[in-house]
This record gives sequence, structure tokens and C-alpha cells, in this order.
Amino acid sequence: MSINKISFESKSKLVFFDLDGTITRHDTFMPYLLFCAMRRGIHLLKAPLVLPELIRYISGQSDRGKLKGYLIKTLLGGTSRKQIQQWTASFIPKLLNHGIFEAARFAINQHQAEGDYLVLMSASVDLYVPSIGAALGFNETICSIVQWEGEVLSGQLYGENVRGTEKLNRLMEISSRFPGFQITAYGNSEADLAHLQLSNHPILINAGPALQTAANNLNVTYKYWN
Repeated sequence: MSINKISFESKSKLVFFDLDGTITRHDTFMPYLLFCAMRRGIHLLKAPLVLPELIRYISGQSDRGKLKGYLIKTLLGGTSRKQIQQWTASFIPKLLNHGIFEAARFAINQHQAEGDYLVLMSASVDLYVPSIGAALGFNETICSIVQWEGEVLSGQLYGENVRGTEKLNRLMEISSRFPGFQITAYGNSEADLAHLQLSNHPILINAGPALQTAANNLNVTYKYWN
């Protein structure tokens, strides 16, 4: 978790943004892993090792958090913190230059201009999500945490995968620090509905018919970004 300390007196709203598919055009987790693994030069050798865990996930014997940790451990486990930081520093500008919805950037800037307190909340991992939050000017970043063994990457997740109910829990924790603040929340998937339902202004990005049906009991604003 990364927090930029500021004065709250002028803040009018709490604003939560999901990352993948809401701010970014596509998933960021696998592109990040492959970006780093290619630079490590072992992705072709180790890629088959993820198949058993992938099969367990598809068959319902594993969950997203375990799969995510297994992928990180298999492809990047044993990498130094310094090396990960260097790869992240190369990955972030490419993502921000080519992988961000311009409408998302405009919405973020608009909320900042209005004095809102912005939280980036993502199931993706802290190897790179806090860097995205900092680059876009978020006040706080919440994401899944990856374990280290000293200065060497282990890969398993530390704590919960920040998705679904866990996002709801985090929203409740943060909102308790800002009593009386209106909450705006942006998301793009059915998993986001868990925390969007507690916001005063839930917003779904690029929602298809199935997601609109799932959200039919919420007073949702639909926005379509390209």
C-alpha cells in the first residue's frame, strides 16, 4: 500500500478506480510478467511449468490468487528487487503512453482538479501498480502484495488477492477514515460490483449486456471509453 499524505480539508469525494480494463485498455498482469520474463530470458523454458496450476484453476481446484502467485514464482521467482525495479521502470512508461484510455486520464485529472481523494484499487500486484498510481497522481494505492525473501522475489501473494469481496473490505476500511464523504467508484467487471454497490456514484466502463444485467439492481452510470 502506498499513501501520499495531504490535507483532507478540501476533499469533497472519495473516488476509487479499478485498473485493468477501467484505466488501462487491457489486463496489465500478464503483459507485465511476460515483459519481465522476456528480459530474464527464461520464459520459453518455464512457461510449460504453469500448465498444471492453470488446469487446477480451470477445474475449480485453485483460485485466482494462488494462480497469480504461482505464475509470479515460476516466471520471476529468485529475481532481485533491484532488477524488478529496473524492469518496472521500463514497463510503466510504455503502458502509460500506449495502454491507457484517454477518457480515463481525463476523468482522473478532473477529479484531481475538483479536490477529490483518489484511490487506485487493483487485484494486480505491488511489483508495478503503486508506480502506476504515483505516475497518474493517485493519493493512495491498494493492490495485491507479493512476498519477498530479503531482496529476492519469492512470488507468492502475501495476504488476500484484492478482488471481489476483498475490494469491498478495502473500500469500507478507507471510507471509515473519511466519515461523511460521498463515494464514487469506477469498475469494469462483475467482480467490481461487490464494492460498487456501496458507492454513492457507481460507474461501469464499457459494460456489455451480461454485466448490465448483473448490475440491474444498482443505480449505475455507464460510460464507454475507447
